[in-house]
This record gives sequence, structure tokens and C-alpha cells, in this order.
Amino acid sequence: MAALSLGNVFFWLEAGYFDAASETKPLLHKWSLSVEEQFYLIWPATLILLTMLGRTMTLVGLVILCIISVTAALAYLPYDPSAVFYLTPFRIHQFGIGAIIALVGWLPANRFSSVVAFAAVTGIIILSNFVDGTSPYLLSAILPAVFAGLVLLTSRSAFSNSVLASLPAVWIGKRSYSLYLAHWPIIVLWKMKTDLEFSASEQIIAVIVAMAAGVLLYELVETRFRFRQSHSSARKGRALFVSVGLGVSALALGAHSWGYQGFPNRFSPEILVASGDFESRWSRRQAAVREGICSHPATEADASDYEVERCSSPPETGRAYLVVGDRFANDSLLVLQAAYPDIYFGQIAVPGCLLRLPQQFGSNEQVECRKLYTLALSELIQDRRYDGIVMSANWQDGHYYRINDLINSLAQRNLDIVIVGQRLRFKDRLPTIVASSSDLNRRREKPGHLCEAKSSKSTRSSTSGSHSA
Repeated sequence: MAALSLGNVFFWLEAGYFDAASETKPLLHKWSLSVEEQFYLIWPATLILLTMLGRTMTLVGLVILCIISVTAALAYLPYDPSAVFYLTPFRIHQFGIGAIIALVGWLPANRFSSVVAFAAVTGIIILSNFVDGTSPYLLSAILPAVFAGLVLLTSRSAFSNSVLASLPAVWIGKRSYSLYLAHWPIIVLWKMKTDLEFSASEQIIAVIVAMAAGVLLYELVETRFRFRQSHSSARKGRALFVSVGLGVSALALGAHSWGYQGFPNRFSPEILVASGDFESRWSRRQAAVREGICSHPATEADASDYEVERCSSPPETGRAYLVVGDRFANDSLLVLQAAYPDIYFGQIAVPGCLLRLPQQFGSNEQVECRKLYTLALSELIQDRRYDGIVMSANWQDGHYYRINDLINSLAQRNLDIVIVGQRLRFKDRLPTIVASSSDLNRRREKPGHLCEAKSSKSTRSSTSGSHSA
């Protein structure tokens, strides 16, 4: 898919809750190259059409396209963040900034432009160190593009000429494309073959190896296959022939791997059994937790969709408990139903909502979450016969402090309060651990090789313990 410039579409289609972590995908960085190639197909035609309207209207049109792209990204982000990340239409504003700067020109070389250039470079460095997958869209996508645009806008400043146009910066810049191609596979394969973590020394070595690989790729491939005006027709023909041959070979290898479903025999039989028939098992699980009926994700929550009779109808006799919480509550429900078949368990789960008293939500904060928790903690408990309430949620990162008032409120109703503690959670995502386990096992079997300490890192978990009242 990368050879066809469709890598971004491929990674978007396979993205999901149980998608393998990025640390297991050595070609994941090709998504941005696919966006770039798709951009090259549509952007020239777009600019040609806009320039027919004149320079001013072209600038207005570019600004409008950028606004539409940002607005669409922000509007669609709650529903499909993977699409916003991978797909080209949501990235148009980042390319559009460069086109706008090309039209308006550069700032003159003065002190102000140097200050702006320094601030923009500083901003990029800060963002690169602190932004991650949980950062707001403004910090992860919009601000980096704005800072990069400011660097271009001030490219004639004294700061840019002395720092960004210095010999080391230019040397790295010429090889940046090859460095980009080489660095991510090295990081992924290195971590997969060790313990999924980088020590300080390993990070330094990895940077050196990536730099060396990037330089080799630049010297042996990029410079040799790039067309130059000075090259003879015969040399251009040879380069084109080899490039086409390599492209066809890549497509053939990709099709072969696809046809053999990624060569599953490289995994142990135990892993194949555990991963087999996943889709149907996941569907059965979703049906068992009554997804969309008694469990409504925060991004799709609508209190009117909660079916009271199916989710909360305790019998006249026998013990009954109401299970309340986020996605963890669904798992607790299945365990409790299997462990205590003689007890009725009602259910109301809102994945993505912190468990707390409804009045602790702000006026505009997760309105549907507030409505569903109001339903659970007021109407269902008050109007229906329950002996107690089971609270199950993700208690990490200080979430548990919010339940103090909730516990006190429920205790006044003489309800039995059961709090399911934080379940075991792996530091790395399970697919990442599984993908590296076979290599860890092989190294463990080598005489005199002690890797237990290292392998334990990859399955290190953090628990906050159980809370009870």
C-alpha cells in the first residue's frame, strides 16, 4: 500500500481499539508520504483553478480551504480521530499555509523577523518534546503547522541565515528525507528485538545508527536515482528502469505477503489460537455487554437510547445490584454474572465518562454523561429495588478522588456499596508484548543468557489497588 501511496488509507482502515501499537509497525511512517503524494495529485489542479480568479481571489480561496479543513477536522475528531489523523482532506490546511506564504511573500530581514523565527523554532522544539497521542488537536496538528509556516515566512531573517542556513543544518536538511525513511524501522525493529524500551545509551546508539543508515540511503539511492539536467538520457533511462523494477518487486512482495495473510506461521500455535476468530468473539462480547442498549460510549451517548426495561429490571425477590461506571464496568458485569448467577445485576455503563455525581459535571461538560449518571443514581436506584450498587471504572490518574461525594450520597440511602478496584494493566499494549514474546523466549532459552529482568519490563503493569467502602 505504501508503494501505491495509499499507506495512510491502509492504516486508517486497520485503526481501532485493539489495533496493534505503533511500536510494532515498521512502515507506519509511510502514511505521511502517502498524504504527500495524494496532495501532489490534487493541489496543482486546485491552484490552477484558483489562479484563474486572480491573485487576490486565489489567496481568499486558500484561506477558505484551510478554514474548511480545520473545521472539518475539529468536527469529525470526536467520531473518528484516526480518519482526522491519516486522511488527506483533514491535512489540507497544513499544506495550504505554505501556499499562502508563497503568495504573500517573506518578511523583510529585520530584528522582528529574527525574533519571530527564533520563537517559531523554539515552539517546534517544545511541541516535539511534549506533544503525544493524547494532546489536543491544536497542539498536535495546528500549532506545528503554524510554527513551520512562520519559519518559512522569516526565512530571510538573520536568525534563519545564521542558524537554519548553517552548514550542519543544510547538511541534515539535504538528507532529511532519507533520514525520515530510515529512522522509524530501526526504532521499531530495535525495540521489538529487545525489551520494548530504550535506555539512554540505546537512544544515543539508535540515533547514530539511524543517521548512518540515512546517509547511506541518501548517497547510494537518493542521489543516484534523482534526475538532474546534467545526466545523460542513458543514465536517466537506467535509473527509471531500476526504479520501476524495484516498485514492481515491492508490489509483488506485498501481494505475496497479503495472500499468505502476513505469514502467520511465524507465530507460535498458542498465539494463533488466542488471536483466531477475533471478530466473532468481539461481536459476542459486545452483544453480552449490550453495547448501544445499556452501554453508550461518551462520544455516542444519548440518554434517550438507554433501554430501562432491558438494562434495569430487578426481580421482586432475591438480591439485586446495579453496575455503574465506564468501559471497565462492562467487564465487571460479565465477571459478576458468571460468579454470582443467583444475583440480578442491572447495568448502565458510559465508556469515556468519569464516574462522579451528576452535579459535578460542568454545565456544558459531557451533557449526555450527566444525564445518564442522573438516571443511574437517581431514578434507577430510587424507583427500582436494588440492594446495592457496584462501581467499576478506570481509577488511574487520580480519577478515584471524584467518588468521595458519590460514596457519601449512596451511603445515606442504606445501599451496599461495592467498588471494583483497578484491574491489572500492562504498561505496553498487549499486541506489542505478544509480537515481541517469541524473540524474548528464544533469548531466554540460550544458556547463560539472563533476560528475565528485561522481559519483565515489557509486561510491567501499574495498579492503583482496590478501593472499598
